[in-house]
Amino acid sequence: MPGHDDIRIGTLVKAGPNCADYIRQILPHGFESVQLTFSLPLAGLELRGLADDLLRILDDDGRGAIVSSLGLYGNPLIDPETASGWATLVEAAGWFRTNLVCGFTGRIPNRPVPESIQLILQRLFGIELGGASLPVWQSYVDRVTGVLSGQV
Repeated sequence: MPGHDDIRIGTLVKAGPNCADYIRQILPHGFESVQLTFSLPLAGLELRGLADDLLRILDDDGRGAIVSSLGLYGNPLIDPETASGWATLVEAAGWFRTNLVCGFTGRIPNRPVPESIQLILQRLFGIELGGASLPVWQSYVDRVTGVLSGQV
């Protein structure tokens, strides 16, 4: 562990075949965490091997640096490859000793924000809006819409 338990000093590192060596080079400069940022397509990346190589470097370094999260930035609501990439990284996150996959939630272009929120809840969280759950989520949708429109 670092010599403290508050905010870690971190950086983003592009995930790829040479990222473990790059991380080895930057650790002596005080970095305590990294987010691995992935680009599409993920096909061809051997995630398990990448995780093993990276964790071996972090463990051997002995300073307690961690992989804080995995990142993939695209619009999963309109790009199936991004949505599939998110699913792949969620499944692989444990190999990197993290439970966070970060990115954009997405938006449906030229449609009201509540439609995007409903689709996010359905696709990403498996929540179907209807029946008894609608009032709870509609309240959330109304609040987010109000904040975005400057009404709250």
